[in-house]
Amino acid sequence: MLTLGLDTATAACTVALVRDGSVLAERTEVHPRGHASRLMPLVTEVVAAAGCTRSALTGVACGVGPGSFTGLRIGLATAKALALALGLPCAAVGTLPALAYSHAGLCAPLLDAGRGDVYAALYRDGAEVAAPRLVPLSDWLADLDGLREGAPVTWAGDLSPDRLPPWGHMAAEPLPRGRAVALLGEAMLAAGQGLAPEALNPLYMRRSAAEDLWEQRRGGRC
Repeated sequence: MLTLGLDTATAACTVALVRDGSVLAERTEVHPRGHASRLMPLVTEVVAAAGCTRSALTGVACGVGPGSFTGLRIGLATAKALALALGLPCAAVGTLPALAYSHAGLCAPLLDAGRGDVYAALYRDGAEVAAPRLVPLSDWLADLDGLREGAPVTWAGDLSPDRLPPWGHMAAEPLPRGRAVALLGEAMLAAGQGLAPEALNPLYMRRSAAEDLWEQRRGGRC
């Protein structure tokens, strides 16, 4: 299998190419607003660095969130376009499990959801302990302190360390990496969990601010 993986749910625009569990190439750039212009060039760079062609791909794995609404739309549109053009299946990879991928022990990925909330989950050696959720940061940290049962945790994600308690340490690579998305997606495709491109959908976990404003205005009408 030759699987392309990409994630644009955070400030990291990241792409990787893997074959049968081995990482062939990866490129990651941190551009809070540059995903639209940089994603396809990174795909081209990764494919070239691996000495492959797009026609050799057997699947496309995409980080589906939660995360930035705009970033997710860019990544999903690109993944769908590539898969449709090449006739490939897709794998929908959660950004939170991708953040926890390869971390030993407890890993607590956290993504800033705004309004004092976070997208959060807990994994032990890559296995889910607490499912992804949207929750106030203070509430999640209180729950997490009980779930960890005294064990230290590895933080991953885009929260500043000064917002987190001292019983954890920040991962060396806190933002999503394309290799994690590609490897998780490759395993999903091998297990028969591939999707048609049109079935690849984002995991938003909340409505956008624009949707909330529209609903408020609609509700205020006579």
